[in-house]
Amino acid sequence: MNDLKGVMKKYRTGMPVVSIVTVVFNDGEQIEEIIKNVANQTYPNIEYIIVDGGSTDGTLDVIKKYADKVDYWVSEGDKGIYDAMNKGVRVATGEWVNFMNAGDAFYRSTTIAEVIEAIPPSADLVYGHTYYKENEKLNLIKTYNVEYLWMSMICSHQSLFVRTCILKKHPFNIRYKISSDFDFIYYCYVNKYTFFDTNNIIAVHSVDGVSEQNIITRMMERWRIVNSYTPSLKANIFYFKLLFRKIKRTLGMGN
Repeated sequence: MNDLKGVMKKYRTGMPVVSIVTVVFNDGEQIEEIIKNVANQTYPNIEYIIVDGGSTDGTLDVIKKYADKVDYWVSEGDKGIYDAMNKGVRVATGEWVNFMNAGDAFYRSTTIAEVIEAIPPSADLVYGHTYYKENEKLNLIKTYNVEYLWMSMICSHQSLFVRTCILKKHPFNIRYKISSDFDFIYYCYVNKYTFFDTNNIIAVHSVDGVSEQNIITRMMERWRIVNSYTPSLKANIFYFKLLFRKIKRTLGMGN
């Protein structure tokens, strides 16, 4: 089922439209919080899209409750989180797109307005710092310089704004279970798209996501991705050592 509401939102002229995509599955409590968080943003030109994976709990009831806050929503089965994110991109009409899923939030009500104001005309990908939330404790994870992307994500995808046209042209590769966002960003880096670090805190992200529960899989996927674009002995040594240390810790064999 999907709902276009039959009403075209009126946007302010001269300001880019930002499409916010939320992916959710059976998470009625947290979907309500992110809907409120997006609705409270001060930036006027927001297109809000929710892609539900066919929830059977109360998630759809919450979405319908806030129907006046949502521009488009769909509820149907998918092939995983990145397939759902691609669905959101396909219907997005904004110049910029950001993915803020259930359990995540923008850091403050003025975040989107501050990001849009800071974007230089040449930028293709705009990013910032992230607070990771674990047991109600916030830990600040700052951005990395894009030159170190081959070693790690430079930011969380919640703290990243991308020109929508790029994602429409090069959608997330659903072969990767938990690292397709890394694959997309690395593709953009290799293909000389322009990155801009706002040096601001953009998102609050819950650490109980799938990539946190599958660290070894994430490492293996990132190693494979780096090798697919820029194979090098340096990268192979780095990932081999990183993976070896992680496996040793997992098996209780020390550092």
